[in-house]
Amino acid sequence: MEESWPKLRMLAPTEEHTNAFAEIISQVVKVGDCICFYGKVGAGKSTFSRAFIRSLADDEHLVVPSPTFMLQLVYEDHQGPPIHHFDLYRLRGPCDFANLDLRKSLRTAISLIEWAERLETEFPPEYLELRITSIRQGVKLPPAGATFTVPLEEQEGYAGIQTEDLDLVDEVEVYSDTCERAFDLIPHGPRWEALVARMTENMHLYFATTPTTGQDRTES
Repeated sequence: MEESWPKLRMLAPTEEHTNAFAEIISQVVKVGDCICFYGKVGAGKSTFSRAFIRSLADDEHLVVPSPTFMLQLVYEDHQGPPIHHFDLYRLRGPCDFANLDLRKSLRTAISLIEWAERLETEFPPEYLELRITSIRQGVKLPPAGATFTVPLEEQEGYAGIQTEDLDLVDEVEVYSDTCERAFDLIPHGPRWEALVARMTENMHLYFATTPTTGQDRTES
């Protein structure tokens, strides 16, 4: 996969901002959409995914465990679109990958894929690449097309969900630190190109100001 510069960077000073950003993204997705996550352990991939799933479920108390040991968790017992949540960190080889039936998920559900670098060449033709970085002291970021701080606004809910409790693994996964997070959005395919462009335009209108470019943060 070719390296690309982020078209949009959203800054999340707190976990609350991360949750708000996940809700924003959840409002533009549909069946067949895929979000591929990149970031170190504790960066906030599962935190974002949990808020995203709860937003689509319209249930802020929904139990959303990390799929680390299961590789995949499915949420489809609800009125909204099915959601397939993958964590490929412990993917052991072709057999594990085949058992996931990822191609079917990409056709019939909204797919969230953590540790997407494990996909190697199996990327869908259209997806959102979401790179999450903990901005610790001294960490530098690549340039981005536009940079905004996530607004803490009430987000509209989605269709209700009636799922049974998931007796799997502990859902608790918090940030490994309290640093600000950078969410870099890199769209792949015309649909995500258009969505990210629209989000950028809306952020310009929301802030009514020229965003920072982030060009003073060049990755070493």
